[in-house]
Parts: sequence; C-alpha cells; structure tokens
Amino acid sequence: MLFKYSLFPMQSKTPLTVFVSVIAMATCSTMDAASFTPLGFPSTSHGGAIGVSVDGTFVGGYAMKEETESNYVRYRSQAVRWTTGSTETAAVGLGFLPGAKDSSAFGMSADGQVLVGVSGGRAFRWSAAKGMIDLGTMPAKDYFVAWGASGDGSVVVGSGDVGGNEQFTEPFLWTSNTGMKKLGFLTGDSRGEALAVSKDGQVIVGYSANNLQTRAFRRGPDGVMRALDVLGEYSDTVARAVSSDGSVVVGETGSWGSSEAFRWSQSQGIQLLGVLEGDSSSEAAAVSGDGTLVVGYSSRRKNDKFTSRAFIWDSARGMREIQSILKSQYDLDLPGWTLDEATAISSDGTAIVGDGTNPQGNTQAWIVRISETQPTLSVKRDGTSLKLRWRASFGKYELQSITSFVPSGGWQPVTNAPVLIEGEWVVTQFVTDAERFFRLRQQ
Repeated sequence: MLFKYSLFPMQSKTPLTVFVSVIAMATCSTMDAASFTPLGFPSTSHGGAIGVSVDGTFVGGYAMKEETESNYVRYRSQAVRWTTGSTETAAVGLGFLPGAKDSSAFGMSADGQVLVGVSGGRAFRWSAAKGMIDLGTMPAKDYFVAWGASGDGSVVVGSGDVGGNEQFTEPFLWTSNTGMKKLGFLTGDSRGEALAVSKDGQVIVGYSANNLQTRAFRRGPDGVMRALDVLGEYSDTVARAVSSDGSVVVGETGSWGSSEAFRWSQSQGIQLLGVLEGDSSSEAAAVSGDGTLVVGYSSRRKNDKFTSRAFIWDSARGMREIQSILKSQYDLDLPGWTLDEATAISSDGTAIVGDGTNPQGNTQAWIVRISETQPTLSVKRDGTSLKLRWRASFGKYELQSITSFVPSGGWQPVTNAPVLIEGEWVVTQFVTDAERFFRLRQQ
C-alpha cells in the first residue's frame, strides 16, 4: 500500500515529496477480514448492546419485550449477556432484583464477568457467581443507576437521584468494602453523574453541573475531581468513557442536537472529532484500551426526523462510518440493516458493538469483528520534521526508509527510536531529501 504526500518546505517553491510505503512483511498471507453478527434474545423485538469484553467474547446489553398491560402496550426490558463464538451466539437474561419487573445493563467489566445497571430503580451488579445484587443507597436519594465497572468489576460507578429526576443526581463510587459512597461535585455545582471508570478503578469520569453549565470531569488516582479543558465557544461537556490507564477520555461537548464528539488526553487536551459528512451532531461513546480508537454516532435532524450512523475515529483517518467501511474495505454488505450507534469497543479494538435498525424495522444489538493483520502508518509534517505513528498493538515492527524505491533491497532502519505515546509508537524524523520512502517491516 503506497501513500504519497506532497510537502512544501517554507521559503521554497519546490515540493518535497515524501512517499510512505506501508509494507507489513508478515510470515503468513492472512488478509484483513470482518464479520457482522446480529444479537437477539428469544421472544423480544428490540434490544441494544452497551459493552464488550477485551477479546469480544462477551457482550452486555438489554432486550425489550412488548407487553399489553391495562389496554396499553409497553416495552419491558431485561439485562442480557451474550457469549459470542465462531459458529453460534448464546444469550442469557440476567433477571431482576427482588420485586422489580425490569432491568437494563449500562456497563460491563473488561473481562465480561460483571455487568452493572438498574433494576426497579436500584443499581445492580451482576456476576455469574452471585447473580444480581443490590448496591445499596445513599442518603436523600431514592433512585440509583450503575453506569460503569472497572476491569474486574470490583469498582462500580453511577449516580443516585430523587424519583429519576436528573436535577438531583449525585455521582457515587461502590466497592464491596466501602459500599456506595458519594463523590461530590466540582466547585460551585450541585448535580452530576459518574459514567465510567478505568480498568484499574483509579480514574473516574462523568459530568458535574449547575443551572448554567455542565462540565466533564476526571477524578484521578489522587481522589481529586478536576474539570477537563473546555473550549471557549462551548458551555456543556460530558465525559462518557475512559481508556484502560485513564489517560484518554472521550465524550461530547455542546448542546443536544448540536454537540460534537471529543477526545481528551493529558498531553493534548480536548480535540474535537467532527461529524460525518452531511450530519450536524456527534457523540463519542467509547474508546479502545490504548486510547487510539473512538466509537460513537453522528446524526442529523431533517424534517423532524432524527437519523444517526455509527462511526469509528482514529488520528490517521479521522471519523468514518462503520457500515461504509464494512462495505468498501471488507466487501461486507448488510441488506436491510442500518448501524445507528456504536456503543462500545473492545480493549484491543477488534470488536465493536452497538445497536441498529434491522430489516424488520426493529432496534437490535450487533457485534462487528475486524481482524487487522497489518498496521496503518500515519504521517504528520511540521516544517522538515515528520512524525510517523502506528498503533502500539503492532509492536513487533521496525520502521525503515530509503531514498529511492527499491522493494527488494536497500532499506535501512530509522535510527530514531520509537516512543510510546498514548497507545501509539511515534518516531520523529527530519527529512531533507528530495524524496524518501518509509515502510514498516515485521520483525
């Protein structure tokens, strides 16, 4: 795969052309592949996915069953965990807390062994060993929701309020030793929610708000809640997910209907991710373990009709529609389906889950698996300096260069050692040649 970049040095009219050749010389000829699997549940007509385990084996979500009650139709939900395999997918309903008639899962541990959510207005934690347990209460609150869990499910975060009214929400942290305890708010605020927690349970993200502004927060290992950088032209920001080590946070900034997905990192602050072509709004729902991949949805409203499309984002290629990628890159057509939202991505970035509209017109959960056998090399220029990047998951590759393209020989290792930055290997290279080629070679 050959990329051509025309670079124009300062004070020069002669273009400096840098060819970047991404050649992954693997020991086998396995090609990239993708698969799409709808996730159903018996006797239900609607459902969605909210989490996926590290390797994509387990998916958490909910299923909704249509019921007639007192001459009107309602949908009753139940939390579900799917176990996916190469030949079949099994679904298990997680049940309800005592006295409750519904349940919904909103978060899952990275190992897929713990799901958290709400049942009958009480926050729950489910595990295969203990089933569904009530996480307890906080003073002056009567409605509780668990939104996220740590990698092993030992730490749970969520919010409590009064009667389901978001004007009274307060974030909480739960462990088996401490039970449910309040996290408080940013200075000057009176409500908020904790929406996600890092793999080790040390970093918590969410939002804190008052009557005028909503601010995304990150609570670090020191236990101090801090507001993320907020761009001056925006007033409302919500953090929805965090990378495994807590260094990258994603969410949205702006107002409903005109929000924009963002990615925040400790080194770069907030970066707006844009929208898909023709859309007016976007939200980021999840991030890969190394912080390099972001998924969510991009949407528009036209003639009072709301439509959305699942997206994936990375620094090299920006925001892309997942369904279009499946068709153009993997020749995977999904007749009758619309992938509306991507809600979670596995830690290694190879499995994405969400919900969409199936051929029958109902909302249904799905999982997409992508097997990437070659890394993508991205290039950014600053003057005569190039920054070359590839994902850290492709660690056993050597960056090489040559001034004249000879595929069979003459390639030399780039002497500048790669530096690991936020889940990517980064090499800085100064280029003064008229042309230069780069490639990644598998070691």
